[in-house]
Formats: sequence, structure tokens, C-alpha cells
Amino acid sequence: MKKQFLMENSPWISRVAEKYARETVINDELLNRLICGAIKEALNFYITFLDVDIDTFDFHQLGSKYKRHYLEAKEIGLFEQGGVREKDHLNFWCLSQVLNPSCYIESGVFIGSSLHAFLDNIALKKVIAIDPDLSKLKLSISNNSKFELVGDKDFSELKIDGVPQNTLVYFDDHIDSANRIISAKKLGIKYLIFDDSTGLQGITQRLYPALPTVPMIMKHDLYQIGDEISWSFNHPKIGISRQLVTISKELLEQCALAKRLIKGVQKLPDLGDHIPLKNPTPMNDMTKYILELY
Repeated sequence: MKKQFLMENSPWISRVAEKYARETVINDELLNRLICGAIKEALNFYITFLDVDIDTFDFHQLGSKYKRHYLEAKEIGLFEQGGVREKDHLNFWCLSQVLNPSCYIESGVFIGSSLHAFLDNIALKKVIAIDPDLSKLKLSISNNSKFELVGDKDFSELKIDGVPQNTLVYFDDHIDSANRIISAKKLGIKYLIFDDSTGLQGITQRLYPALPTVPMIMKHDLYQIGDEISWSFNHPKIGISRQLVTISKELLEQCALAKRLIKGVQKLPDLGDHIPLKNPTPMNDMTKYILELY
């Protein structure tokens, strides 16, 4: 895979080594705007994303079906280090049962635990699994014609003909969320899931946030050119580094373009999107977003 597509080469973040971790800093003007945004979001938190009649489901039957799929995942070791949490596996499985995607794409498949959650659906006809290191994948799918394993290309480099209307792509790759939205639109993909694309609380808990993130895109009008956000991150191998994001015209333009492509977005409300921790702890905020594009 080309170096420009790897997560450590983000054009939006600069890093310097530090001897001691310092508090997260946001300029006063931005902080005031973010607080106003948080209040507005708290009053308007509920969004209906998919209009589905729940009476059409047999919950007892679905519970039995998922238990079998869960035990399979557990036997393979998909909930061990590097895998998704069990609640996320169930969440993805339920989404699959509702949307019934005929094509599923995952960027950042790693050991395959989230991918596995979507496989328990007969409607699924095509799966594309992307990761720069596919050697850690625990699923035996390489000889199945339904699956395409991609280790030498980025999602933005894919060429897909005739994308089904109910195609779903899951981004768990720590890459620029605005770029992902724009690339998905070009491919004709309507439904997206994002991980590691949190608000400011989650951004400042990560070494590689998917910046600009979904909340930044949706609230880009709160940011102005020259605004700065900086935070310390302590990585066991890299050490302590100071991350700095300076809001630029190019970044705001990319956010604005991505936002124009979004028809709907859903998450549980969390004011941490606006107010980060003063002394961040790694990977606390695991908020995920579901998007529908025009």
C-alpha cells in the first residue's frame, strides 16, 4: 500500500516529542462555540435513521440465530485482543439483519471480528475486506469467491461496477473521514459506518484519529481558520508526543464538501463530542456513527 494512505501520514496533524504530558488546550473562542454546539445537540439529540417496522421480526428466533453466530466467533477467537467488543459484534449483526446488504466492504478488517458479524446473512453476495496487513485475519475466506481480500490498495483506489443500492461500508482504519465520505459517494455507496471518528473527547484520546472526524464535519461552522487543538498522547512504544491540529481553509473546505453529501447521521448523544478531557486516557470514547449519503 502507498505510504500516503497509511494512518501515520495524516496531513492535518503535527507531532513533537514531550517529556511530560500536558493538559489538552483549545483556544477560548473555539471553546465558546463548542459549548453552544453541545447545548444545541442536547436539545436535538434524537434522529430516526432507518424506518423499519419492528413487528416484522421474531425476536426469539433472532436471539437463537445470533447465539449460534456468537459461539462461532468466540471459538475462532474473534473477541480476543484486536477484536471488537462483544456488544459491537451484536450491534453490527443486528444492523446486518435490518439493512440486509448484498455488498459489504470493510476498511481496516484486522482479525475479522466485525467482518464476521455481517456474514450471517444470506442476502450478502459480495464482501471486500481491506487491510495493509491481512496476515492477522482469522477468518478462512480466501478461497470463497464471494470474498475479495485487498492488501495493496486503499479504499479510495477501488473500482467497483454496479454497486447495489444497499451496499454498506465500515471504516475502521483511522483515515480522514471527509475523504472516506467523498470516495464512497464517487463509488455510489449510500450507507457508511465510522469508528475512530469521534468528537473532541475521542480525538484527544487517540494517536491516530480519523481526522477530520464526523462531528467535526457536521459542525465545521464552529471552526475558523487558525483555530488550534493540541493534546498529549502517551504510546507504550512511541512515548509521549504532543499532537497539534491547526484548522486550515483546505480542511474546512473538505469538511463542507463532505457535509453536503450527507443525508442523515445517527449516534447516541455524547457531549464529549464538544468537551474533551483535560488529561485524556487512551481509547475511552468508542462512539460509532452511521451515515446515509444522498
